[in-house]
Amino acid sequence: MYDWSRISIPRYDPTVALIVGLIGLVLGIATMWRIFTKANVSGWKCLIPIYSAYVLWTIAWDGGKFKLLFFGTLGVTVFSLLLSFAGPIGAILGSVASLAWSIYALVLTFQMSIRLGHRFGKSTAFGVILLAIFSLIGYLILAWGRADYNAYRDYGDGFLRSDEDIAKDEEKSAAYWGRLEQK
Repeated sequence: MYDWSRISIPRYDPTVALIVGLIGLVLGIATMWRIFTKANVSGWKCLIPIYSAYVLWTIAWDGGKFKLLFFGTLGVTVFSLLLSFAGPIGAILGSVASLAWSIYALVLTFQMSIRLGHRFGKSTAFGVILLAIFSLIGYLILAWGRADYNAYRDYGDGFLRSDEDIAKDEEKSAAYWGRLEQK
């Protein structure tokens, strides 16, 4: 028989995890703050959890899509929960509804990532790979790289624009966000 009392279990020191977590938190806040300010939006808006996601969707695409995603997820969750009380068939239907909505939400998230990349002059591949899949790297590149936000730029793939057109679009973007700030 094996003597289990001879096993030494290493002690876990939570200090390292706490320090790494705090560094990640500060870096995440600074990154989102920088992305928001590049898009002419007040940086403090990245500090409010659900509102910051809404503002990010507004920067990239449309706030209505975020509302659809948010309230649709709540609705499908409640619908699936209620169906689960209807027995096994209801539980199966609820699971299918949840799966279908999850796929739709994934598609919307990929579309938002692509449009966010385009607004910062990046390609579709950048949006899919670095913003949707490896978002930690993609958001750091958007925030701390040379990418400039343009609310009227929809395609980042080989779309050449004159400096005058870019300056006009940036003025329109600043005026648009200025009106939203005043409301």
